[in-house]
Amino acid sequence: YGYGAISYSLDTMVSTHMGTQLGLFSRVMMTLLCVLAIWSVISASVMFWKRRRPGTLGIPRRPVDVRLAKRVSITAVVMAIIFPVWGLTAAIVLAFDKFVIRRTKPLRVAFGQK
Repeated sequence: YGYGAISYSLDTMVSTHMGTQLGLFSRVMMTLLCVLAIWSVISASVMFWKRRRPGTLGIPRRPVDVRLAKRVSITAVVMAIIFPVWGLTAAIVLAFDKFVIRRTKPLRVAFGQK
């Protein structure tokens, strides 16, 4: 082919991913792995639903003392500086908790906040 090492490797990986590298055996194995991944997601969801606390979404109860430690706050600020999208997401989640979940009784109960 005249491919370089990287091109040859990429071609091999694409063929393996598509299930054409080793013929029918490859397709059967890739299909089996896909079915097992789907089964893993389904069985995990069923186990979670069966083991959750009754009457809730299965979220752990909120601790009585919810003040953040100083070190955790500093770590969060550093993370927000290094990863701005993480910081924006964390700010949105905290705002949603403060302004929506805490003010809506069914959500408070579902999230274990009395």
